Amino acid sequence: MIRIFPSRIPPTLGRVTILLACLRPHLMLPAYLAAATGFVSVMKLSENEGLQAGIQSAAAFLGWSLVLAAVHIVNLLADRDTDQLNAKNLFWMDHIQERTLALTAGLLATAGLLTAGWGHLRFLLPVGGTLLLGWAYCLRPLIWSRRWGWDALANVLGYGVLAPWLGALLYLPEDGVEEGIVLNPQFPTVAVFHLVPLVFAGFLLTTLLDREGDRLAGKRTWAVRFQPGNTNILAMGVLIMAGLGIFLGFPEWSFDFRQGMSSPFNWVVGPGYSHLLAAALAGLAGVHEAARRKILIAAIFGTVLAAGGPALLTFPGLSLPLAGWMAVSYVLLLVAGLMPNK
Repeated sequence: MIRIFPSRIPPTLGRVTILLACLRPHLMLPAYLAAATGFVSVMKLSENEGLQAGIQSAAAFLGWSLVLAAVHIVNLLADRDTDQLNAKNLFWMDHIQERTLALTAGLLATAGLLTAGWGHLRFLLPVGGTLLLGWAYCLRPLIWSRRWGWDALANVLGYGVLAPWLGALLYLPEDGVEEGIVLNPQFPTVAVFHLVPLVFAGFLLTTLLDREGDRLAGKRTWAVRFQPGNTNILAMGVLIMAGLGIFLGFPEWSFDFRQGMSSPFNWVVGPGYSHLLAAALAGLAGVHEAARRKILIAAIFGTVLAAGGPALLTFPGLSLPLAGWMAVSYVLLLVAGLMPNK
């Protein structure tokens, strides 16, 4: 590897950079988009235009983000063997000890729960649920990440249910504050129906990317258990059925959030349309072997954008900060990967 950074770079600065990369902030984008969709779904259904989106919501969002970061670190530790086989996430292995990462995860999880609870006790249900789900996914005795079916269930519950629920709780009408409600009266049911098939299909596609390393490490993921072709077909079928289901069952969800079809952006992220676009990319990946990995990554990004489609169409201004977050996150990973070895 070409050494871009000088060997005399301050060790503390290097470790801090790598530790920040271990939080994997780019993986927070799908969760943030799912939460934004949950927020929008209850906002559209609410008859109260007043909104209490102050310190309570900010504390809950920050606490949830800290818990997500803790789960990402634990997952990084749990997947060390398969990551080595798949030649991914290698940036930290020669720089930071596992016990340091484990301690960091514990501190982040504790701080996240305290922060969310300080905002309001109602936030502890989705935030605490996120933490417990992360433990079940990564740690013994369950280790759902290595068991097909359970691995998908964990992702569906995390991104498809808990994330939009947290987003829905962030929307708190002013009269709800006065009445001292514990739970938002509007559970984001439509958002969950929108997100669950996207999360499931997107997760199936990610198992295709890591299949060889997972198989050699003994993980029984969907792609290992059912072979790549069958897994890809299942993902396509789920996306097509979900897209058609939105058109037929929730036409207001498909059309009310679109501001006409004059912009190509609306076709990419619009509910229903985005499902079918992601399905088309998944199908292309199944027949185009030369560029299969790149097309799969594009299809996965398609499911992520589709998940946040209602929020991006309702608040177009979200696109710029989220794109900036993504860019900075990948630059951080790039810099961490180029750090000189000890």
